[in-house]
Amino acid sequence: LTHIVDRRFVEITTIFQGFHGLDEIRSKNPESYAEEMQTAQEQIFVCNYRFIREYTKSKDDSWMINKLNHFSPKELVMNSDIFRR
Repeated sequence: LTHIVDRRFVEITTIFQGFHGLDEIRSKNPESYAEEMQTAQEQIFVCNYRFIREYTKSKDDSWMINKLNHFSPKELVMNSDIFRR
């Protein structure tokens, strides 16, 4: 007799955007924000994380990262053939 266990998992995906030196830009004149952001595009970064945890009854599990991706949008555009003319 084979016993089949129902296994349940939960996955959560999070996406963070960051900007190196944002405090410095904020300390400047508010009217120059747009211009400063355009010239500092290489300081923007994106972090993607996907977490998984098993929630099967009688199973004590921890959250684990099962996908991880960090990148700079500007570098992605510069290195992609899609955006080249």
